[in-house]
Amino acid sequence: MQRRRRKRRHKRSRRRALHNKMLWVVIWMAVICSWKDIQTAGRFLAGGTKEDAAQMKNTVNNTVYSSPSEEERKGGAFITMKGLSQDGIPTGCESVSTVMALQFMDVEITPEEFIRNYLPCENFWKEDGKIYGPNPKECFAGNPYEAGSLGCFAGVIEKSLKDMKKANYPGMENIRIENVSGMELRELAETYISRKIPVIVWITIDMEPSYEGMEYYLEDGSLYVWRAREHCMVLCGFDRNQYYLMDPLSDGRMVSYALETVEARYEELGMQAIVLEPDRNET
Repeated sequence: MQRRRRKRRHKRSRRRALHNKMLWVVIWMAVICSWKDIQTAGRFLAGGTKEDAAQMKNTVNNTVYSSPSEEERKGGAFITMKGLSQDGIPTGCESVSTVMALQFMDVEITPEEFIRNYLPCENFWKEDGKIYGPNPKECFAGNPYEAGSLGCFAGVIEKSLKDMKKANYPGMENIRIENVSGMELRELAETYISRKIPVIVWITIDMEPSYEGMEYYLEDGSLYVWRAREHCMVLCGFDRNQYYLMDPLSDGRMVSYALETVEARYEELGMQAIVLEPDRNET
């Protein structure tokens, strides 16, 4: 009798142990899935808020890493260039993309040096219960090293580059800086990529649609609405079907998207672009 009772107790103990093991497996799987969600949500959406990031944790990344085939190259043009990652500079896509273009022109500078010496930045502040901040057309809104910051637009990068040239930064003397904002993307590609000149362009993260993001007041009291998902890449190729871009948010790798998708996002961000080309008037 006692032996049967011991057997039953032993079986119950084994079942409890098995149940506990299965429970721990389920818990660990939940922890791993949650951590992946946190990692995804933690990638700043270049222009959104922390709440925006949380809302985006289940977004499917539609980035395609590819190079044009020889057949595709016949229908367009392509530039081979070195990519740079914005790892460690979560909202510094504009600066990293600019440095990619500078390095392509044989100007030796790092993103950190560009930000430290040439990128004007201004933080947000609170006054009378309202959030105030800078105009991203005039300076970088926030700090490129902080995930909660926003970004800047083409005019800011244009001025930073011209300041480099005025300061006689080595290699800048033979470079002409052109703000070509307003040009159609296809025209930019045919005009510059065909001549092996990359184009710094303002588009969106993963080419997803932009939307109205953070609202704050400018110093003059006017309300400003940031375009969430703002991003900056370097256009380096095109063919009959796709545009090819160097994406600092994708570890500096080349990505490709359908022509109409990139053109739509480029228009959403105000058709902003900067080119660096040889200044043939310089001796």
